[in-house]
Amino acid sequence: MDQNTETFRELNGKVRISGYDIARAMAIFLMLLINFSGFLSLDEAYPDWVSEVIGLLDRRAAATLVMISGIGLSLFTRNPIVGSYVKVRPGSRRSLIDRIIFLFFFGYAFSIIWAADILHFYAVFILIGTFLSSKSDRSLLVAALIFWMGSLVQFFNVYDILEDDLIHNRFTGEVIDLFFTGFYPVFPWAAFFILGMVLGRLDFQDRRLRKRMFTIGFLLLISSEFLSRLFSNLSEHMHSTGSDYVGCKTVLIHYFAWFMYIDLTVPTPFSVISGIGSGLIIVLSGVSLSSIQQKKWIEYLIVGGQNTLTLYITHIVFLILAGHMVTHLNSERGLIDVTAATLFFIVYIKGVTKWLKKHKNGPLESLMREFSVS
Repeated sequence: MDQNTETFRELNGKVRISGYDIARAMAIFLMLLINFSGFLSLDEAYPDWVSEVIGLLDRRAAATLVMISGIGLSLFTRNPIVGSYVKVRPGSRRSLIDRIIFLFFFGYAFSIIWAADILHFYAVFILIGTFLSSKSDRSLLVAALIFWMGSLVQFFNVYDILEDDLIHNRFTGEVIDLFFTGFYPVFPWAAFFILGMVLGRLDFQDRRLRKRMFTIGFLLLISSEFLSRLFSNLSEHMHSTGSDYVGCKTVLIHYFAWFMYIDLTVPTPFSVISGIGSGLIIVLSGVSLSSIQQKKWIEYLIVGGQNTLTLYITHIVFLILAGHMVTHLNSERGLIDVTAATLFFIVYIKGVTKWLKKHKNGPLESLMREFSVS
């Protein structure tokens, strides 16, 4: 989940790398909040508005992390002399392949205890990115559009056909899960990664560009949420009237309601647009915060953002162990989950800061960099 930040800084001095680290830390903290609330609380433990917020944030953190990973790959492949983007150099290609293999197999092994693992999906996203690294911005946007359109397959009964004909084959089932039916399927989640590659080519030192992109993200988020709720309410209203008449208008509204339904756990086409909007907001917020000098909490966020792989694994292991110990708590424990997630995040950053006094990277980050198939 973490790229070689020092290498990025050497390759592109104009970009505030620490800003992406801050954004990554913000995103992983949101992931902690979602996972702690989902693992340690029941839905009825929260007021309705809190459940609404949690539902809104679900998997947006993951979408943001995937976008930041795409940004990292663009910085990794940038030619600092001519300012263009080239194919991954032989030495770097070896390093990327090693990391892809590590993330893929480590993630699949981890999925035995955590079904919602994202690491092996990351490996596929990075692999796709290596083939696209030298392409133009327009080509990247077309590729992102193609992967986004892959989510339209949900309009058809493809999954039912695949289950009937192929699901008995374990290997085929895993491939289908990886590309279509998993927690973070390549279609359409690779679109987040590729769009991140495009963002990684932009110079966010330009404040006007940052404001413009932040505004775009805000408008994407607000407009997509508004349209989704509008058509969803219209569809529910028509369904509640109980009319047997099904006209063209009714059919269109029902289809638009499905198309614009926002749920990144599915995910539907409009979910991707909404996820991109929230991802842009977090990324640009992180880059803007990086301009704040001599603030200890900013330094801690940077440290946390540079070592998210260890944080990702440790918080899940903690939740699995803690989940068995807190079942006796009553339903009024929503605040406990938020507090626990925040304390865990702070304790982790404090701990990894001490670790980095003697080591160059976090524990699992070091393991990934030591891993090599050559």
